[in-house]
Amino acid sequence: TGRLLPGQRALQVLRELRVALMLGLFFGVLLGGTVYLLYPATPQLGVAVGSSLLLVMGMAATVGATVPVLLRRLGVDPAIATGPFVSTSIDVLGMVLYFTIAGLLLR
Repeated sequence: TGRLLPGQRALQVLRELRVALMLGLFFGVLLGGTVYLLYPATPQLGVAVGSSLLLVMGMAATVGATVPVLLRRLGVDPAIATGPFVSTSIDVLGMVLYFTIAGLLLR
């Protein structure tokens, strides 16, 4: 909306990231614990699910807060392009991150 001054953008990204990491930690522990209870024979699966959820939420907050600023600098209307770009990039990066973590932990 143009309400943030240039010096406030980095602070806003850090605020978004802090909230996302708190929520990611909460939901990562909740979901990771649930997966552990459902599949106790493979505790690494719960760790993979929980840690990837934490990282994906942090990544989503960072991408979601920085992409509109970058699009505005490129002269693209952030209101139109942010939604599709952010949702697609988070989906793709989230899947890559989950499968990378799962591949490392479940060898």
